[in-house]
Amino acid sequence: MGRHLLTIGQLFWWWWGIEQISNVGRSVGHYRGREIRNLIAVSPSGCPVSSLTLGSSANCPQSLTLLLCNARLVQNNSENIHDLILDEGADLVCITETWLEEAGGLVWSQLLPSGYSAEEQMRGRGQGGGMAVVYKSNISFTRIPVEVSDHIKCVYLSLGTRDRLGLLLVNQSSHCPTESLTEQTDLVSDLALESSRLLVLGYFNVHFGTNLSGVAQEFIAAMRTMGLSQEVSGPTQIAVHMLDLVFHSDQGGVPWVGTPVAFPLSWTDHHLVKLGLTITSSLCRGEGHIRMIPLGRFLMRFVDSLVFRPT
Repeated sequence: MGRHLLTIGQLFWWWWGIEQISNVGRSVGHYRGREIRNLIAVSPSGCPVSSLTLGSSANCPQSLTLLLCNARLVQNNSENIHDLILDEGADLVCITETWLEEAGGLVWSQLLPSGYSAEEQMRGRGQGGGMAVVYKSNISFTRIPVEVSDHIKCVYLSLGTRDRLGLLLVNQSSHCPTESLTEQTDLVSDLALESSRLLVLGYFNVHFGTNLSGVAQEFIAAMRTMGLSQEVSGPTQIAVHMLDLVFHSDQGGVPWVGTPVAFPLSWTDHHLVKLGLTITSSLCRGEGHIRMIPLGRFLMRFVDSLVFRPT
């Protein structure tokens, strides 16, 4: 026969939940035709959440800071990048031109601040190449392999557990722009079908500017046809070239990518590109939708959780 075990913590949650419902109900009114005083917000674990989230969900917009940085030999700039991540409060850092030919365990241990991890791609044959995505460790992602030729190198990540964000980081060190940009267009076309929110960014190694012509014009036109807009304006390199680009899908006209800002760095000839992303909290590990359930149902579950049934 079961017996009831009532702890101080459980009594607190019971009292707290009723108090929050009373307070919010008096000030808010109704939620989807129900009186809010008869509803309580619970997280996926079933515990009550802060009254500030009542009447909303885990899909409340949040802001992430993303940096795009052309490192030009990351092992010589590990301290600079470490400080840059902390100074800018970055959540995601896309690094191109790492020039690493093998797994850089020691490099990343020196570069990464506490609470950050990295997903890297080694450079291929020839000059330049190599890239990495540095991210806060609480961001959930899946790395998805993509088939490309030697003309381009890229890393594709699917971020989040729901409402996924596709992030394609490109490092174009090839001196065959026509072939590489054509292949990138085909790759983006496939990825755009898989993700309603797609971010394509990186080092494209083609001179883009206000007066587009040739292969650059064709590439921008193809990206626009797929519903991707290029947001960087102005030079991203000290030679007044725009080589680093940021494309994003339209997502039904809802703005989710802030205007990128480019500014020079003292330790590389490429500018840092900084932008904000408006995302949902489902990108973070362990978070999920907050549900509104009737207070009576919550109390029944709560009382049931107090019953200890021996095995």
